[in-house]
Amino acid sequence: MTNFTMDYYLLAQATKIEGMNMETYGVKLTQTYSDGRMETLSLYNITPHRSKMEKLIEMMKRGMVTIMTAQEIVEDFLEM
Repeated sequence: MTNFTMDYYLLAQATKIEGMNMETYGVKLTQTYSDGRMETLSLYNITPHRSKMEKLIEMMKRGMVTIMTAQEIVEDFLEM
Protein backbone atom coordinates (compact mmCIF):
# COMPACT_ATOMS: atom_id res chain seq x y z
CA MET A 1 0.00 0.00 0.00
CA THR A 2 1.30 3.45 -0.93
CA ASN A 3 1.41 6.11 1.78
CA PHE A 4 0.01 9.54 1.02
CA THR A 5 -0.88 12.87 2.59
CA MET A 6 -3.98 14.95 1.99
CA ASP A 7 -4.24 18.73 1.78
CA TYR A 8 -7.46 20.73 1.55
CA TYR A 9 -7.82 24.28 0.24
CA LEU A 10 -10.72 26.72 0.27
CA LEU A 11 -11.66 27.90 -3.22
CA ALA A 12 -13.47 31.18 -3.85
CA GLN A 13 -14.99 32.11 -7.17
CA ALA A 14 -16.86 35.21 -8.33
CA THR A 15 -20.20 34.11 -9.74
CA LYS A 16 -23.10 35.95 -11.33
CA ILE A 17 -26.48 34.52 -10.36
CA GLU A 18 -29.67 36.14 -11.67
CA GLY A 19 -27.77 39.34 -12.41
CA MET A 20 -26.21 39.53 -8.94
CA ASN A 21 -22.49 39.26 -8.34
CA MET A 22 -21.64 36.94 -5.48
CA GLU A 23 -18.82 34.74 -4.28
CA THR A 24 -19.21 30.99 -4.04
CA TYR A 25 -16.93 28.57 -2.27
CA GLY A 26 -15.56 25.15 -2.96
CA VAL A 27 -12.68 22.89 -2.05
CA LYS A 28 -9.50 21.64 -3.69
CA LEU A 29 -8.03 18.34 -2.50
CA THR A 30 -4.42 17.40 -3.17
CA GLN A 31 -3.33 13.83 -2.56
CA THR A 32 0.48 13.46 -2.50
CA TYR A 33 1.98 9.98 -2.54
CA SER A 34 5.28 9.01 -0.94
CA ASP A 35 6.76 8.41 -4.41
CA GLY A 36 6.05 12.05 -5.38
CA ARG A 37 2.94 11.51 -7.48
CA MET A 38 0.12 13.99 -6.95
CA GLU A 39 -3.58 13.92 -7.70
CA THR A 40 -5.90 16.88 -7.34
CA LEU A 41 -9.64 17.42 -7.39
CA SER A 42 -11.36 20.80 -7.37
CA LEU A 43 -15.06 21.08 -6.54
CA TYR A 44 -16.44 24.55 -7.28
CA ASN A 45 -19.64 26.39 -6.36
CA ILE A 46 -20.59 24.20 -3.41
CA THR A 47 -22.06 27.01 -1.32
CA PRO A 48 -22.25 30.82 -1.14
CA HIS A 49 -21.58 30.58 2.61
CA ARG A 50 -17.88 30.77 3.50
CA SER A 51 -18.42 29.58 7.09
CA LYS A 52 -20.32 26.50 5.89
CA MET A 53 -17.49 25.67 3.47
CA GLU A 54 -14.86 26.15 6.18
CA LYS A 55 -16.81 23.77 8.42
CA LEU A 56 -16.95 21.16 5.65
CA ILE A 57 -13.21 21.46 5.01
CA GLU A 58 -12.47 20.97 8.72
CA MET A 59 -14.66 17.86 8.73
CA MET A 60 -12.87 16.57 5.63
CA LYS A 61 -9.48 17.10 7.31
CA ARG A 62 -10.52 15.25 10.47
CA GLY A 63 -11.91 12.36 8.46
CA MET A 64 -9.03 12.42 5.95
CA VAL A 65 -11.46 12.41 3.03
CA THR A 66 -9.74 11.31 -0.17
CA ILE A 67 -10.29 12.30 -3.76
CA MET A 68 -12.16 9.05 -4.34
CA THR A 69 -14.88 9.84 -1.76
CA ALA A 70 -14.93 13.67 -1.79
CA GLN A 71 -17.90 14.15 -4.13
CA GLU A 72 -20.11 11.83 -2.07
CA ILE A 73 -19.07 13.53 1.19
CA VAL A 74 -19.95 16.96 -0.26
CA GLU A 75 -23.36 15.70 -1.42
CA ASP A 76 -24.09 14.21 2.01
CA PHE A 77 -23.02 17.43 3.74
CA LEU A 78 -25.33 19.54 1.60
CA GLU A 79 -28.28 17.31 2.48
CA MET A 80 -27.77 17.91 6.22
